[in-house]
Amino acid sequence: MKKQITYKTLFQLIEERIKKNIQYSKNSPYSNQTDKILSSPIGSTSDTSTAEILTAVQDLLSESLPPFIIDGLNVNATNPISDTITISTGKGSVGGSLYTVNSNISLRIPFDDNTEVFYIILYKNNVLIQRTYSSNKLTLAKIIVPNPGITNRVQDEKDNSDNAYIVMFKEYKLYGNGYGKFEEDTVELLRDNIGDILADNLIGNIRLSEDLKITNTQGTLELDSKSLKLKDIDENILAKFDRRGVYFYDTDGLELAKFSDIEARVGNIVIEPDSIHSANFVSGALGSGFKIDDLGNATLNSAFIRGKITSSTFVSESISAIGGNFLVMDSDVLLYDMTSEDNSTLTISGDTNFNVGDILRLKVGTEDEWIEVVSINGDTYTINRDKGNQYASNNNPEWKKGTCVVNYGQSNDGGIFMTASEDDSPYLDILTHSGSPWSSISTKVRLGNLNGIIDSLYGALSGYGLYSDNVSLKGKLYAPDIKTAISGARIELNSNGLLAYDDEDNNLFSMLLNTVSGIGDSGDLIIGNVDSENYIKWDNSSGLLVIRGDFGIVGGGKNVFKQSLTTSGEGIPTSENIGDIWINSDNDKMYRSAMVGATSIAEGEWELINTALSSGWASDDDITYINGGKIYTGSITADKIDVAQLDALTIDTGSLNVDETITVGSAGKVVIDGVNEVIKVYDASNNLRVELGKLP
Repeated sequence: MKKQITYKTLFQLIEERIKKNIQYSKNSPYSNQTDKILSSPIGSTSDTSTAEILTAVQDLLSESLPPFIIDGLNVNATNPISDTITISTGKGSVGGSLYTVNSNISLRIPFDDNTEVFYIILYKNNVLIQRTYSSNKLTLAKIIVPNPGITNRVQDEKDNSDNAYIVMFKEYKLYGNGYGKFEEDTVELLRDNIGDILADNLIGNIRLSEDLKITNTQGTLELDSKSLKLKDIDENILAKFDRRGVYFYDTDGLELAKFSDIEARVGNIVIEPDSIHSANFVSGALGSGFKIDDLGNATLNSAFIRGKITSSTFVSESISAIGGNFLVMDSDVLLYDMTSEDNSTLTISGDTNFNVGDILRLKVGTEDEWIEVVSINGDTYTINRDKGNQYASNNNPEWKKGTCVVNYGQSNDGGIFMTASEDDSPYLDILTHSGSPWSSISTKVRLGNLNGIIDSLYGALSGYGLYSDNVSLKGKLYAPDIKTAISGARIELNSNGLLAYDDEDNNLFSMLLNTVSGIGDSGDLIIGNVDSENYIKWDNSSGLLVIRGDFGIVGGGKNVFKQSLTTSGEGIPTSENIGDIWINSDNDKMYRSAMVGATSIAEGEWELINTALSSGWASDDDITYINGGKIYTGSITADKIDVAQLDALTIDTGSLNVDETITVGSAGKVVIDGVNEVIKVYDASNNLRVELGKLP
């Protein structure tokens, strides 16, 4: 019967090895060569060399005794971590050899671009780092490198970083209780140290008791017969799966989403069989939240559209706003992505058509590119990129499908631009360009803030208003200040009245509503230049008409009409030309100078006009003046003079025809009665003394 248990001592194993590998000399006097070898001291003369025996023994021990860490020899990372590890003191054996480390040893890991595992080997009097494993050497640990070429530091345990980590080669023994189960210490060891369980297939059934609970070492997973819970490292439930549904939470326990047998919800979003809506949805213009139903109807507060909006009707029931800028021009959207290459094509959705030579613009955020259409093939256009020279060669923006393509057209084409975010905004512009819109935009009309506009006629504009080449209005115009130009020849209508100026800024016409220094007072009407003494003025405060200056020239250089209207005698001119007429309101007389050949008079001579004339002046007959209801002059020529009384010193009548009566004198008078054909003479008492003619 074969023995159940056999064994061989180490001595027997060595003996068998020697007999197998060594030939004995037949002439030896020893009857047992093995006894000879074993009884001889190492180094004595023998048929078999000592080296061969030692080699055989060493090989046998290497095969029989596996490497083993007896004590210590722990491999740890530095703190803080680096590319260096530390081996602590301790003992280990391999192949019958005993290695002892008497002091800690530091090693630097030679990271490279290819090696994924480094082995730490204790060998004779040194510690080696190898890239391959040796079963007959004392391997203390291995260094796992997750990302060769990137990894450059070592830590003790594995995590999700790029750092290398240490795996010890220390041996642990497991013990059972003889009934197919691990004893308590072994169970504790497994529970504390076993990591992942790897398997391609699990066959059979796993039955869990109602009291069973499965958790991981970090406490982030908990499975029992009621639910599966996922937690964070602080044991806050992040997700839960049970028979009613799936639930997700934040770290404060607030429900983020759920999919249950009652309803589905993601945050504040509720999913129903025929719609999706916010939990706070209330319909109507003053409602809240949003809703989208399966018929395609949507109620929203606001929306961001990357592509285009197509609609037959827009209805607004409340205030709405456009953020940024709003440009009204022909446009479409990209149908496909565009690369950054210079020589490329552009394809649009086909809602509009571009022409050869059109300038297109694409702008998203800080990217802004101008493009020219070169040729057309349906909705695909061959283009010249970066007409504004903003980008390096072949480094244009990569435009995505749905990007808006704006057509600025060709030279003199334009559009409408409205902004509340650009410099000097808000304003609305009607604009054109001269073929290079990136540098030649011209504002033709602006409504709003006029700051930033510089006009050749008005200069730099400011404030709010309307700017345009032409304005045609129907109806009323209300404006406190109107000017036809900033300076030079212009007409102004403002709170002071209506004023007109020539090219040299001289005031030539004024209808004043308020007093204007140097011109006149409220209610005055002035035609001409006050400063040059050539004007007609209605002085509203005094009720007088003032006429000054030369208003026409006739032969001989004489004035046709010139007058001075004054409120007192102090206003008499110091010098006037021949033929001037003037009025002195102090004595209510109008004077005319008619001295033949004179060019001027001395100061004050007009005051002597009624008494003594200066030498060289004409007689009184050459002077005409009006005093109250009387006219003083040298002679009067008229077809008829109709007066109540005619007084004269001398009358040279020539032929005098009287159709009725002439009475000469009052007390003592002569009456020539042409009707009755008589001449009558009366005394001072009005007694008839003489009667000649046709008597009764």
